[in-house]
Amino acid sequence: MKKEKQSPFEKGLSATKRRLVKVQDQLELTRSRWEDKDIPGAYEAAFGLAEASEKLTLMARVLPAYTGHPLAMKELDRRLAEESPIRMGFTPEGWFCLVIPALLPKKKNSSPAYLRDMLYPAMSRFFRGKPPVRYTNCAIVFRHVYGKDRSERRCRDHDNIEISAVVNAMAHFLLYDDDGLSCPHYYFSSVGDADRTEVLLIPEDDFWNKRHVVKNSEKREVILHETLP
Repeated sequence: MKKEKQSPFEKGLSATKRRLVKVQDQLELTRSRWEDKDIPGAYEAAFGLAEASEKLTLMARVLPAYTGHPLAMKELDRRLAEESPIRMGFTPEGWFCLVIPALLPKKKNSSPAYLRDMLYPAMSRFFRGKPPVRYTNCAIVFRHVYGKDRSERRCRDHDNIEISAVVNAMAHFLLYDDDGLSCPHYYFSSVGDADRTEVLLIPEDDFWNKRHVVKNSEKREVILHETLP
């Protein structure tokens, strides 16, 4: 008897199940290494768990579209925007700021696609109905804040952190150009109450005059306004 051909949705379900098994396997590996007091091994296994989880999430997000519903992706964007933990707005100084309640992934350890899936719908929702804002000759500043209660406190090299998805989203909504001459990048690492990443767009003159404020503000609450003050 000829086997019935699987629909795209059925194939998606099968792929999702395989990725779920990989997440479970990676979780058990991480737990095992931690219980064996293999801290470096648990650290690396945890990154593997994060990568497997992201791939599972990406697969699950496209499942609604595999049903053939014409509005599936639009509805997905709406729900992601509503549920996104990302905060954004303008500081009292007039700088634009994104606050992501997590550290950005390491390069080659995970796909930045999940960041794009969160950033673009959230930023589209934020800017909808607002006058366009475009920055020129500004610094893109990344502040990587490591939670003080982390059992593994090793800070990562700045050149080993995935930032492309964030820069591209900033460029799409806020910049005329994101080339290195118009928008140089600056990086700070510090310790705070919890892991987070703050990304700021700061006019270069402001940055050089107030960089000590940016560098040493990890303990203060970031006050953000819906529109430019």
